[in-house]
Amino acid sequence: MSKLLTFQRDGLFCDLNLTTGSGMVIPVHKNLLAAVSCYFKGLVRSEMKEVYESNVDFAVIDEAIIEELLNFLYSGEICITFDNARSLLQASDYLLIERLERRIIEFVRDSLKLSNFWLIYSLLRSFDCLDEVYQEMVNLMCNNFWSIALTSDFLDITDQDMRWFLSNDDIVASEAQLLESLIRWYKYSKREREESFKRLLNLIHVGIIPDLYLKKLANDEKMDELLSLSGYKLKEEVSAEDVYKSAHFHNVVLFGLTHRLHYTYSYNLCYWLPFAGPWSLIARIPHNKSMLAYGTPLIYTSPGLYVQVPWNNPKLAFHRNPLTARHFIPNAGVAPTCDIEPSAPMTFDCAAVTMGRYIYLIGGMSMQERAEVKTVQRYDVEKQTWASVADMCEPRYELTAVNYKDKCIFVFGGTDGSAHRECLKSVEKYDPQQDRWSYVKSMHKPRSSAFAFVHNDKVFVIGGERGEDITPTDCEVYDPVADDWQVITIQVSKMYTLKGNPDKGSFLYLASGESREEGTGRGVESTDVSGRVAQQDLAMFEEATITRPYVTCINGVIAVLDFSTCADGLCKADFYFVDPESGDFRTLRSLFTWPTDISYGAIMPLSRRDMMKALKDYSSSEGSKIH
Repeated sequence: MSKLLTFQRDGLFCDLNLTTGSGMVIPVHKNLLAAVSCYFKGLVRSEMKEVYESNVDFAVIDEAIIEELLNFLYSGEICITFDNARSLLQASDYLLIERLERRIIEFVRDSLKLSNFWLIYSLLRSFDCLDEVYQEMVNLMCNNFWSIALTSDFLDITDQDMRWFLSNDDIVASEAQLLESLIRWYKYSKREREESFKRLLNLIHVGIIPDLYLKKLANDEKMDELLSLSGYKLKEEVSAEDVYKSAHFHNVVLFGLTHRLHYTYSYNLCYWLPFAGPWSLIARIPHNKSMLAYGTPLIYTSPGLYVQVPWNNPKLAFHRNPLTARHFIPNAGVAPTCDIEPSAPMTFDCAAVTMGRYIYLIGGMSMQERAEVKTVQRYDVEKQTWASVADMCEPRYELTAVNYKDKCIFVFGGTDGSAHRECLKSVEKYDPQQDRWSYVKSMHKPRSSAFAFVHNDKVFVIGGERGEDITPTDCEVYDPVADDWQVITIQVSKMYTLKGNPDKGSFLYLASGESREEGTGRGVESTDVSGRVAQQDLAMFEEATITRPYVTCINGVIAVLDFSTCADGLCKADFYFVDPESGDFRTLRSLFTWPTDISYGAIMPLSRRDMMKALKDYSSSEGSKIH
């Protein structure tokens, strides 16, 4: 093939000419082109004049990619980029080159990340051959809508494109964010988009936006169109400031487990929607004295809630549509919809990860052997069947796992099986296509029972323990492409806020000795304090010690919930929203009405569809009170 490519470039033994739009004539070998392209195969077998004249009009092909195209036709090698992908797709579509089309599809799939969203969106809207990547692109959009809406490209989309976004009820964002994005798009070209805005406003589910926020937004944006709309009426006494500060987090649900053992010898499994109403009891989780609730995975998927029940023989229990549970009497409760019998003995203190229709239960401690395991079980939600997949490279429990963009699973640290129960810093990657685990670069420091989440194509690993109840005070960030780690100065074991002004989020002192001012440009004077702050200077700060946090990433922000205030019997708990790039934070004091002894749980963002279902249930229970 390399010889034939040399012949083509030298014009040797060629029997067909291609004439470009500029009149350039390129000699080629028609047999080779016919072997690769169905277009040329049909052409040379026909009686068209191009065959007799040995000349084909090639003006329809972008002249800038002809050299690359011929190189692929002769050698099968090509470098695909976003600069040439569109022209190559047009050429492969016109010339019916299936191998090139397949290569471009794989390039698009491998490039599917947030930074490339608009490039891929444009290609998928133009070429039907990319339909098999369409759903992956939609999933990326649904999970990162707010980040996409903040880009400058978003302002230039058509009203048809905006309708496509707002018609998707699988978007994981608060309805307030969708309304804000529509207003931002409308104001960018107000005169031309006035009629479109009125039509598109009907796609916003205004009924699940707190009415208090809706009215404030109408006044702030000076938009009379919003004043006539009526949103969700809050059932709790909530300040307008808290509602406004938390508008981007109205689509989250908090699932919680009480840590106190009730007389029914069970834990309470509850859920709570911020500001929507009181805690609701989903079920009783039977208790076994040999187990604690802290290691119980909670997995929420669109069909329902999965929780590992801590019996002598742990099982996975399924609660269908848990957001409709309305048990107000504390001692009430229902059994799980069903207990899911495992295919092998189940472990506790394992990690749970969802990927597609599967739930992976990874590692943990064996109940029978009281030893760490490296086994992995996979539950198929649709078929309701179990399967054992490849073991990890080493046994570990109290590990952290994360689904990386539905492509692979990473597990971080944990505790090993040695007599000293050492914390691990090793990291493993699972490839579901090959059913294989492999080591990647280790963390800088060992940690167990940490929290991990994906943000901007990187994995943040934060919190946890290093043995002897020592909590790490740093956050490590993993880049899967470079296989490299970076230590940054965001930590959640202690936060310091200015005394007397703790809820405005105007100042954050990180324990590493670095501080940042939030709000520059909004009338707040910026202060740069570098180095470690002297002990006497700490008098101006109020220390917020978080001993039992839950950390995740929602709408591009690190959300920290302090469970320790609940466990201490306080009526209120603090949410912290931390910007992962700058370290700036906001605090939100939530209203916990019952129960106050939640000590373990998970914050999970809901899609628009799930949020509508949840609030519909709350609305139907108007007048219900806790006994």
